Amino acid sequence: MFTNKRVGLGLSLAVLLTAGLAVWHPGVFWWEAGFYRWLFDATKPLGLVWVLVSAMYPVAGLVILIMLWNFWKESKKDEVLLMILIASGAVVSGALKRIIGRPCPNQDVLSHYPTFSDWVNKLAGVDWLRTKQAADFCWPSGHVTAFVVFFGGVILLMSLHILPKEKHKNWLKWVSWFLVAAIGLSRIFLGQHWLLDVVGGYLVGALWLWLVFSWFLERKRS
Repeated sequence: MFTNKRVGLGLSLAVLLTAGLAVWHPGVFWWEAGFYRWLFDATKPLGLVWVLVSAMYPVAGLVILIMLWNFWKESKKDEVLLMILIASGAVVSGALKRIIGRPCPNQDVLSHYPTFSDWVNKLAGVDWLRTKQAADFCWPSGHVTAFVVFFGGVILLMSLHILPKEKHKNWLKWVSWFLVAAIGLSRIFLGQHWLLDVVGGYLVGALWLWLVFSWFLERKRS
């Protein structure tokens, strides 16, 4: 996969296509609004699950920090740089948001279902955690990109035996798969993003992982 340049080219073209759609039509597409309504109605009993999945964002960063620390202790310089590059995918997502400038869902959609930040702020009695506003930019989804590069990175680290399975059990791999798959639906259900934002997050995250792992594996072979 990482030696096949067609994979990288395909991901790059897909990112450009979805980014182009976001620029060409910054408002919501009818099929995005329809998917949001269908998902909300169909999975409303899972509302708390979607909230908890989105709330795992800090855990994603913690996982990378733990991996980074382990490689640092073992003096694996290439692996340390790999972890830093993986983590920087979240910075790339933030930069793309400003470049593309696609607005978030309107305030009615954003406030349709309480997020984890809403709950914390309500319990604290003050706006301790910032909540997303309609004036913010939303393509690509930062949560989705982060989950793909962080938890997807863990999956690849284990699959390529860079992280030995003896030290990191299979449950971590399956939990990572679940979170990567669920975060996109979570962000749409909570009204924080439209479908195009989520697809963009998956594609940007996948392209970033392809780039950094291609570099790492090539470096190891040379």
